[in-house]
Amino acid sequence: MGQESELSLSAAVTDRLEAELGTDAAKVLGCLRTAQLLLTLAETDTNNLRLAESAAYNLREALDHVVEGRDAAEGGLKSVIDTWRRYKLQAELPGADIEAARRDLDELLQRIQDDGAAASHYARRLLTYFRDRAGIDPLRRPGDPVKQYGELRNAASAGLHDGISVVAAQDLYRRTITWFIRVFTPPDAFVAAVRALAAQPWIGQHQIAELEQLATDDHYLRRFFGEVADPAWLDPLHASGVAGIPAAGAQWPASALLDGLAKTDPESVAHFLERTLEKTKEVGVHERSGARFELLRIAVQLGPAGHRIVTEVIRAHGDWLPVRSLAVDTALAADAADPIVLTVADVVLNHYQRFADGDDYHATEIIEHLQRGVTAANAAARATALAGKARRLAADNIARHSLGIEALTAELDEHPEPLLLLIHHLARILGKARERGVAATVQLKWIGSMPGAAGERLRAAVLAGAEDVPLAEKIDHVTRRLQSRTATAEDLALVNDVLARSPADADLDAWADAWGTPSPALDPTEHRFPDDWARAWRWAAVLPSNVLTRWSDVIDRVSSQYNHPDPAQLTGTRSRDWEVSVVSSPYSTDELSTQPVLEAAAVVASWEPSTEREGWNFGREELARALSETVKADPAEWSAKPAEVVAVLGQPLYIESYLQALADRAADLLTHAEPVLTVALAQPAPCHNAVLDLIRALATKDAAVGSVIDALWDRALEITRQGLESGDLSVAGSDDPFIYAVDQPWGHGCQTILALAAWEFRNCSAVRPEFEHILDTIMKLENLAGLGFRAILAARRPLLEAIASRWLDRNQDALFREGLVARETFDLTVRWAEPTSRFYREYRSELITAALRGADRAVRLVVVAALNGEESYGLDWVLDELRKKPAALGTAIRDSALIAQHAPADSPRLAAALRFWHLLLDAAPRQVPGTALAGLGRWVFVESIDDDEWLRLTAQTLEMTGGGIEHANAVADRAARTTQNALTQGILLTLLDAGKRWERHHAARRALDVLRTAPASAADESLRRLRVRLIDLGYHEAAEIRFPDSKF
Repeated sequence: MGQESELSLSAAVTDRLEAELGTDAAKVLGCLRTAQLLLTLAETDTNNLRLAESAAYNLREALDHVVEGRDAAEGGLKSVIDTWRRYKLQAELPGADIEAARRDLDELLQRIQDDGAAASHYARRLLTYFRDRAGIDPLRRPGDPVKQYGELRNAASAGLHDGISVVAAQDLYRRTITWFIRVFTPPDAFVAAVRALAAQPWIGQHQIAELEQLATDDHYLRRFFGEVADPAWLDPLHASGVAGIPAAGAQWPASALLDGLAKTDPESVAHFLERTLEKTKEVGVHERSGARFELLRIAVQLGPAGHRIVTEVIRAHGDWLPVRSLAVDTALAADAADPIVLTVADVVLNHYQRFADGDDYHATEIIEHLQRGVTAANAAARATALAGKARRLAADNIARHSLGIEALTAELDEHPEPLLLLIHHLARILGKARERGVAATVQLKWIGSMPGAAGERLRAAVLAGAEDVPLAEKIDHVTRRLQSRTATAEDLALVNDVLARSPADADLDAWADAWGTPSPALDPTEHRFPDDWARAWRWAAVLPSNVLTRWSDVIDRVSSQYNHPDPAQLTGTRSRDWEVSVVSSPYSTDELSTQPVLEAAAVVASWEPSTEREGWNFGREELARALSETVKADPAEWSAKPAEVVAVLGQPLYIESYLQALADRAADLLTHAEPVLTVALAQPAPCHNAVLDLIRALATKDAAVGSVIDALWDRALEITRQGLESGDLSVAGSDDPFIYAVDQPWGHGCQTILALAAWEFRNCSAVRPEFEHILDTIMKLENLAGLGFRAILAARRPLLEAIASRWLDRNQDALFREGLVARETFDLTVRWAEPTSRFYREYRSELITAALRGADRAVRLVVVAALNGEESYGLDWVLDELRKKPAALGTAIRDSALIAQHAPADSPRLAAALRFWHLLLDAAPRQVPGTALAGLGRWVFVESIDDDEWLRLTAQTLEMTGGGIEHANAVADRAARTTQNALTQGILLTLLDAGKRWERHHAARRALDVLRTAPASAADESLRRLRVRLIDLGYHEAAEIRFPDSKF
């Protein structure tokens, strides 16, 4: 082969082969050298030794070793069969979209035909390799590396089996070496070549071919589009199809034009987008909207140059809120007089619905911009557009519109009705048109035949002050308006305009005649005036008195009750047609607190809604809450004379609030406990819950209640027994029986009994027999009927252990072990009660079973026991049990890290949690699936662990999970800010290829930070691999960061 037969892989290429393929790189290089030697020998072979075929075999082996051990990407025969099955299934369904299913099949077959060699099994394994390396597919076009690979491998196989000449084998060798150079040249060399090509002026088609060789994936193509300097490139790029059409879920490479050419020559970029937009007609309907949205997203950043694209996309896809949103942003950024404003407004206003998400803001903003930009040249188009939409709404027999009586041009509230929004701005446009000399007759044509009050009022607004409309026409319009139930600001303006022109009395006879005569008064029992009386009274604010002579008495009678009509109501600000009503207290806590206790109580008791502070929304419950806060602010003073306070308050609602407030501040009224309780016990049933809460609170605080203890027991037992005897105890349908139970009167009673028993245990050394009797009664309740009471006992289990230990010994099986109700009761004690040594000792089996079935807090209690060193809760046992359910183990992993997060560096808990982490890593993956370890990411928040140990354990964890880890962003952050070493770079390198897209991007940003801040002395193989990986993934900024003696 002479000079051509020399192995032409550079050291940089072979280094990258070794870095990418590991031990397979030596096999690749060995096969290539063998092929080279065989071809050299073949040139002088005279013995017909089939050396060329042997060289072809080695070339195929070299290609095969590139994909050794990799899975094949989807495609091939399986994808055809799957798509065919979907087509057949679709065809059998009634009403199915057969054409869409057939199109999917045809597209797949066409793609396989186009791919040709790329469809082979080995080529699809190479596709997996490229996906792993760059995070995206390589570009599919003639000459793409996957297709080239398939062609080279097919040629080698054909040469091996069918024979091949030495010359053909030498050509195959050269092409194979060229392919290896292309695929394994360090990525920064490609970045540099792409940037250099982008800097060139457009010369000819050979540059497109060069770009296709360099840009093997979208990352390089995006770099090119971001740096291309000559706009002459864009037409050839579009014609060649290099950029393609935007696809859903992928960033379009040409969007990078925004970083370069869009800033210097936005028109050329807009032209490029327009041609691409035209080409979107060739893709399926489902893909078309996504492609056009991406074009819209770019076009809105081009300023006026992008308006043509915005116009086309919003007209085609204006039913899509994201499209309308971007289009509105574009129109608002444009000059208010620009045609794009009307285009966008036309679509947005067609979709406007009051209080609708997003469009409420869009509609009000765009129509304001539209009206603000009215000129003599565009007034007609804008007015007729709004008038057309208003006519459609006004003619809607189903819709109901509230336009108010104020001027249509008066400021609107935050959420105007659609029709009001339209005619408000239309009225303002008509006013501007008059200022610009547009005749009233022309403006009336713009309004057209708009029905109802909207049309009548707009026409009145145009007629008022118009010099080109006869007076008679104005009078006729007012005459027709008199049938309306009320006059408006536009009627006032038109009537004043008519009167200002000094009409003859006879000219206004039509107004008087239109009123006729008043109807008779209604029966006094109806407590209202006839409708025509009310209408005349309202119009009296507008019309001259001589028009309503026959109605003067009627108007006076209405005015005696409602005052005389005032035209100022028509010219004021617009009143809301809706408002939020908030009920509040008539007296604030501050106001009540400034008064002596009994005076404040009297103020509360004497308040009546109908007599104070008219016009505000006040309520008794709100006043009761204000009273409660006042009592809590000074409980000692309010508890000094409880009998007098209760007597003044009087109403049960206020008394209940008073007692409940004292219960909440029990620690502050211990000196007044007995008189307070004596008064409380005398209160009626509506106050029972507050009374019981007060008893419980004071007993818990060990108040001196000995003189009334029997009465307290009687009240608590009475309410509890009422619940036991009622039979209405079912908690079926409740999410949590304990939450349900404590909200019931019998639940308050049961909790109070427990508090009183504890008081007696502490203060009398013994608890009265009634206590155990009531507990036994609860245990006799069957099925769900007793679950509410059991829930309270479960939540207070530690208290029962202390004050009723023997009773609990006798009943713990029935309470927590025997049957479904007992199991649910156990789950409740796990959820609501704090663990004790007795609990851990007695219920280890039940607790681990509850943890495995997912009972709330069960796993947490197991972990707490293990980290606290509870007997029989060894870490090995916990791991061995919980690994039976990976979900439970995952919860334990998170909980152990969460507990460690709050532990100091010398804490035994932290040491135990770290041992658990080590145990997990030792057990994976043989005993523990790697995916279950992802929760170890929470250790990133444990600051008390040494960074070096965290790095080492996290690196091992990522190795076991295949890169999957929770809190990946925080892991990347901590790794980046630690002392840089191979572990740091290894963690970031792993995170670049695992997790969600935004997590990978975050890891890339932290990795770039590490590269930028790394000293030259820290440049080692791990740092260089991190740099190369970033470049492969499209973070080409890394190519500009260089280290001395870098291989790549």
